[in-house]
Amino acid sequence: MKPNITTFWLRCFSALTLLSVMMLAGCVTSGGKNLDVSSIKKGVSTKADVVKLLGPPDQQMTFDDGSMDYTWVSVRTKENLIWGALITKGVDSTDQEARNQLVGREVQTVSVTFSPEGVVKSVTTSKSGSVQ
Repeated sequence: MKPNITTFWLRCFSALTLLSVMMLAGCVTSGGKNLDVSSIKKGVSTKADVVKLLGPPDQQMTFDDGSMDYTWVSVRTKENLIWGALITKGVDSTDQEARNQLVGREVQTVSVTFSPEGVVKSVTTSKSGSVQ
């Protein structure tokens, strides 16, 4: 029996579709806190307001003058479980920067300084990396 050209192309399309679905299914984004500081107002918001908004801080510092600095850190990662496993196999596990580029890592930091009375003096945010 002679192979049908339509059947051949249908099988190729089916195989490519299955491969695409497997690759997309392997993408996972994980971690990260909501560190939206848009509602924090300098001179108005209090320590209690900020903790209610962002949750307990990851780090706290108290200065000699009684002011405090609270810091929150959020780390989000995105990995393609199939390609990530294949590609990162050749990356030295101590080379964190190369690993971050392969998996996609975003680090966001928020630091809020409070007066001795517990009122917001300043808000500093930073973000590095990206999760596409």
